[in-house]
Amino acid sequence: MNPSDIKKGDIIKLKIEAAGSGGEGIARMDGFVFFVNGAAPGDEAEVKIETVKKAYASGRISKLISPSPFRTSPACPYYEKCGGCQLQHISYEKQLEIKS
Repeated sequence: MNPSDIKKGDIIKLKIEAAGSGGEGIARMDGFVFFVNGAAPGDEAEVKIETVKKAYASGRISKLISPSPFRTSPACPYYEKCGGCQLQHISYEKQLEIKS
């Protein structure tokens, strides 16, 4: 898929390369950047696109194809709904690496 053809509502298969400052996963396709809420570095997922801008798009995981080795179950039962903690789905060791 050509990044210039991406629109809101599309579902795209992406490999998450890194984590952003807000805990979102970051993927790239032909220089185009995707920010993926709830993704961990190393995840391979189908992502539903929610926002498209000139230089980037953002979305959410609609299907986790292959989970990252850094993915873990959040300790807090409210993690998915609250939004106060952005990295609980990532192992503590990887969280420290991301934050440093």
